[in-house]
Amino acid sequence: MKILRDLLIVVFLALIGGLAGCSDSTGSSKENTTTVVGFWFACEFGSSNDCMILDDDGYQFTTEGEIYDIEEVTQGSEPECGQSPCFRADQKSLTVNRELIGTYTYDDTSVTIALDPNVRPACTENVIWNTSVDFFETQSSCLPFESTHVKRYTGVVTIN
Repeated sequence: MKILRDLLIVVFLALIGGLAGCSDSTGSSKENTTTVVGFWFACEFGSSNDCMILDDDGYQFTTEGEIYDIEEVTQGSEPECGQSPCFRADQKSLTVNRELIGTYTYDDTSVTIALDPNVRPACTENVIWNTSVDFFETQSSCLPFESTHVKRYTGVVTIN
């Protein structure tokens, strides 16, 4: 009986130690709830229509810290846009042309942008990245969007 009790105590202490270890490890590491990596386009008509229509021009932020100027290839238009190029945010896929224009670093609250002076006018700035998983309000003068409201495109992107 004593052996069973001692075994239960050892198992209980091991469990408590394991839980405490898990608690410490998750408490010290940040959850990655936001990121800039992806394809970002300005919301047509500002923030109206819940950002369901996107402008054809935008920027891609890569995991390697590169920034690309991107443009949707078809130059199609939705009725809401008149003759201006745009596309629906819920479109399943799109093809883009892209050009490397600079680099960035991200620190969970801001983005430091450095544009290549051989491609664009030299521009370096630190921008507060006020974002959720797929939406932010840009304050950047280096990366001008057509609107201050910008959304991440979540469909499949093919690069031309």
